[in-house]
Amino acid sequence: MTSPMYNDTVLTADDRRYRAMIDVNLAELDRVLSDDLVYMHSSGSVDSKASLIEGLERRKFTFLSAETSGTTVRLYGDIAVLHGKVKLQVQAGGREHRVQSGFTTVWNLEGAEWRLVHWQSTPLPATD
Repeated sequence: MTSPMYNDTVLTADDRRYRAMIDVNLAELDRVLSDDLVYMHSSGSVDSKASLIEGLERRKFTFLSAETSGTTVRLYGDIAVLHGKVKLQVQAGGREHRVQSGFTTVWNLEGAEWRLVHWQSTPLPATD
Protein backbone atom coordinates (compact mmCIF):
# COMPACT_ATOMS: atom_id res chain seq x y z
CA MET A 1 0.00 0.00 0.00
CA THR A 2 2.54 2.59 -1.01
CA SER A 3 0.62 4.08 -3.92
CA PRO A 4 0.08 7.84 -4.15
CA MET A 5 -3.69 7.15 -3.96
CA TYR A 6 -3.35 6.07 -0.31
CA ASN A 7 -1.14 9.09 0.45
CA ASP A 8 -3.78 11.37 -1.07
CA THR A 9 -6.69 9.78 0.78
CA VAL A 10 -5.03 10.03 4.20
CA LEU A 11 -4.04 13.64 3.48
CA THR A 12 -7.66 14.31 2.47
CA ALA A 13 -8.82 12.77 5.76
CA ASP A 14 -6.36 14.98 7.64
CA ASP A 15 -7.67 18.07 5.83
CA ARG A 16 -11.26 17.02 6.66
CA ARG A 17 -10.30 16.70 10.33
CA TYR A 18 -8.75 20.18 10.48
CA ARG A 19 -11.79 21.66 8.70
CA ALA A 20 -14.20 19.84 11.05
CA MET A 21 -12.32 21.14 14.10
CA ILE A 22 -12.41 24.73 12.81
CA ASP A 23 -16.08 24.45 11.79
CA VAL A 24 -16.98 22.54 14.98
CA ASN A 25 -18.57 19.90 12.76
CA LEU A 26 -19.13 17.29 15.43
CA ALA A 27 -20.70 14.72 13.09
CA GLU A 28 -17.66 14.85 10.79
CA LEU A 29 -15.29 14.62 13.76
CA ASP A 30 -17.17 11.56 14.99
CA ARG A 31 -16.54 9.94 11.58
CA VAL A 32 -12.86 10.87 11.20
CA LEU A 33 -11.67 10.30 14.78
CA SER A 34 -11.09 6.76 16.03
CA ASP A 35 -12.82 5.70 19.22
CA ASP A 36 -9.28 4.93 20.49
CA LEU A 37 -8.00 8.47 19.86
CA VAL A 38 -5.21 9.90 22.03
CA TYR A 39 -4.85 13.63 21.29
CA MET A 40 -1.79 15.23 22.91
CA HIS A 41 -1.90 19.02 22.66
CA SER A 42 1.27 21.09 22.45
CA SER A 43 0.45 22.29 25.98
CA GLY A 44 0.91 18.74 27.27
CA SER A 45 -2.78 18.13 27.99
CA VAL A 46 -4.31 14.95 26.61
CA ASP A 47 -7.80 14.33 25.23
CA SER A 48 -9.72 11.25 24.21
CA LYS A 49 -12.17 11.37 21.32
CA ALA A 50 -15.03 12.10 23.72
CA SER A 51 -13.22 14.84 25.65
CA LEU A 52 -11.89 16.50 22.47
CA ILE A 53 -15.36 16.63 20.93
CA GLU A 54 -16.85 17.85 24.23
CA GLY A 55 -14.17 20.56 24.55
CA LEU A 56 -14.97 21.81 21.05
CA GLU A 57 -18.71 21.61 21.60
CA ARG A 58 -18.51 23.57 24.89
CA ARG A 59 -16.02 26.03 23.37
CA LYS A 60 -13.38 25.15 25.97
CA PHE A 61 -11.07 25.70 23.01
CA THR A 62 -11.80 26.92 19.50
CA PHE A 63 -9.60 26.28 16.49
CA LEU A 64 -9.63 29.40 14.30
CA SER A 65 -7.14 28.32 11.63
CA ALA A 66 -4.63 25.62 10.77
CA GLU A 67 -1.86 25.71 8.19
CA THR A 68 0.35 22.67 7.67
CA SER A 69 3.67 22.47 5.85
CA GLY A 70 6.25 19.85 5.03
CA THR A 71 3.89 16.95 5.67
CA THR A 72 5.31 13.51 4.92
CA VAL A 73 3.30 10.29 4.79
CA ARG A 74 4.67 6.87 5.67
CA LEU A 75 2.46 3.85 5.10
CA TYR A 76 2.69 0.59 7.06
CA GLY A 77 -0.12 -1.65 5.85
CA ASP A 78 -3.35 -0.14 7.20
CA ILE A 79 -1.44 2.44 9.29
CA ALA A 80 -0.30 5.84 8.06
CA VAL A 81 2.09 8.08 9.99
CA LEU A 82 2.11 11.76 9.09
CA HIS A 83 4.80 14.17 10.23
CA GLY A 84 5.18 17.88 9.57
CA LYS A 85 4.68 21.38 10.92
CA VAL A 86 1.47 23.21 11.74
CA LYS A 87 0.60 26.81 12.56
CA LEU A 88 -2.57 26.94 14.64
CA GLN A 89 -4.64 29.85 15.80
CA VAL A 90 -6.61 28.74 18.86
CA GLN A 91 -8.83 30.44 21.37
CA ALA A 92 -8.65 28.99 24.88
CA GLY A 93 -9.21 30.41 28.33
CA GLY A 94 -10.54 33.64 26.85
CA ARG A 95 -7.31 34.29 24.96
CA GLU A 96 -6.18 33.81 21.40
CA HIS A 97 -3.00 31.79 20.94
CA ARG A 98 -0.82 31.34 17.88
CA VAL A 99 1.01 28.05 18.09
CA GLN A 100 3.68 26.64 15.82
CA SER A 101 4.31 22.95 16.34
CA GLY A 102 5.91 19.91 14.89
CA PHE A 103 3.33 17.13 14.75
CA THR A 104 3.06 13.39 14.33
CA THR A 105 -0.27 11.75 13.58
CA VAL A 106 -1.16 8.09 13.30
CA TRP A 107 -4.09 7.06 11.10
CA ASN A 108 -5.70 3.63 10.86
CA LEU A 109 -7.56 2.44 7.77
CA GLU A 110 -10.83 1.14 9.23
CA GLY A 111 -12.81 -0.45 6.42
CA ALA A 112 -12.51 2.11 3.62
CA GLU A 113 -12.05 5.13 5.92
CA TRP A 114 -8.93 6.62 7.49
CA ARG A 115 -9.47 7.42 11.18
CA LEU A 116 -7.13 9.40 13.41
CA VAL A 117 -5.86 7.33 16.35
CA HIS A 118 -3.06 9.56 17.64
CA TRP A 119 -2.00 13.21 17.48
CA GLN A 120 1.02 14.62 19.23
CA SER A 121 2.50 18.05 18.78
CA THR A 122 5.60 19.77 20.11
CA PRO A 123 5.92 23.57 20.24
CA LEU A 124 8.46 25.12 17.88
CA PRO A 125 10.09 28.54 18.26
CA ALA A 126 8.11 31.36 16.61
CA THR A 127 9.48 32.36 13.22
CA ASP A 128 7.26 35.34 12.35
